[in-house]
Amino acid sequence: MVPKQKEPLKLRNYFAAHKCPITFAAPISDTTSELALYCLVAIQKKTTMANTLALITAKALPALSGSIVTYDPTKNAFLTPSYVSQTGNAYHKQIRLSNRLIICYNIGKGYAHTFLNGITLFCFDGRRAKMIAQKLWGGYDWRCFSEYFAREQSIIMLKNYLVGQAKLLGKMVSEQQMLAFSREMVDATNRYLTA
Repeated sequence: MVPKQKEPLKLRNYFAAHKCPITFAAPISDTTSELALYCLVAIQKKTTMANTLALITAKALPALSGSIVTYDPTKNAFLTPSYVSQTGNAYHKQIRLSNRLIICYNIGKGYAHTFLNGITLFCFDGRRAKMIAQKLWGGYDWRCFSEYFAREQSIIMLKNYLVGQAKLLGKMVSEQQMLAFSREMVDATNRYLTA
């Protein structure tokens, strides 16, 4: 909600105060100014959230430090820049995260297919990302990329990690409970980040 003031808030003043490089060709009414400000604040909140998540991703994934990580809302994921191999295939990482889990897909784009080279799962240890599981495909054992296959593999990998951790702690948890919990954690990384 737009903050109420004794005098109507001028959009020009708001942009000037926040150093937004915007110029206006025509005069703006106070009502239009208030509505535009409301929309701008909503957009800034979404942008701030995306920027914050990009910063967290860059700091939490040391393997990506120095890389430019951008958020792609159509894929609902962060993407690293692509590089092209000598054979002409383009490779990049697609990263999804929640407050507890980071899923990193290694994706390649060939002339005929988009393929999945690997999946790496990370958790947060309080300061940094810690790799907890990795599965790689390559050579003759490559996989065509599909969101469903990548998601299901991520769920299985997380479940296997959690089962191992439960055994180390001497705890018994049913396979179905672990699978349901893993599915919930992986699905948390698929929620829209700027919603």
